[in-house]
Amino acid sequence: MFEEILPNLYRIEVPLPGSPLKALNSYVIKGARR
Repeated sequence: MFEEILPNLYRIEVPLPGSPLKALNSYVIKGARR
């Protein structure tokens, strides 16, 4: 699951089953070059 936080900035929640953290947040910045 991903969520657009700002234009061209996305947060991807990576579930961690069996971990007390529950999930890891990964951020993606979309640029104009690629």
